[in-house]
Amino acid sequence: MPETHERQLSTSEDETGKQRRSSSSASENRATMVTYWKRNSNPNLQSMMLDTNADKINQFEYPEILECLPDLDGKRVLELGAGIGRFTKRFAQLAKSVVAVDFMESFLEKNREENSHYGTVEFLHKDATQLSFERNSFDIVFSNWLFMYLSDEETEQLLQKSLSWLSPDGTLFFRESCFHSSGNIKPDENPTYYRSPRQYIDICQSRILNGTPEHPHDQVYELIFAKALESYYEIKNNNNQ
Repeated sequence: MPETHERQLSTSEDETGKQRRSSSSASENRATMVTYWKRNSNPNLQSMMLDTNADKINQFEYPEILECLPDLDGKRVLELGAGIGRFTKRFAQLAKSVVAVDFMESFLEKNREENSHYGTVEFLHKDATQLSFERNSFDIVFSNWLFMYLSDEETEQLLQKSLSWLSPDGTLFFRESCFHSSGNIKPDENPTYYRSPRQYIDICQSRILNGTPEHPHDQVYELIFAKALESYYEIKNNNNQ
């Protein structure tokens, strides 16, 4: 039964977390996100984290996130939204194989420059919503700040596909910003979906992913833990990461 290592950002509901954008087609949503990231496409840590203090934050956030992951030794890892390779490097050092995916070519090229020498990473320039893999292809599916850039429908569909890609005892880990943005770089337009933790849990427990009591699916997500990042609370007084 695949495990879901989901980041709990807050236990309280908030009007911001309840906001829903007007419905739009999947193609319109993806086009908006591509435009958004092209405006923030410099392949550096500040652009990835949308924060001028990214270097300082990364010193504490990076090890805290890695501590949340299961043993990587000998594992097959799918990294969704791999970006410039902050986490790819560690995966490449320890895992059996890594597929690093990102739809921003500039980010992926920087990742390739930094991590291709390990020889264990396949770099895939593709939108995560368009991915297709065989069943049981991975032991770990990892994403850091990805689902908040997907609509509810896209999020549910990608979680459903990830479930089939994972081995029976595999692990899904994702981390998101809830309720509001985390960085101090504020784009003119921000199409991000700042959900509540409850909304992510509800999506993972939806009928599409779990079936019904009468007709349960043979593989479902089991929530193992959900928590806030202490590093963001200590540095930025932000308990919603």
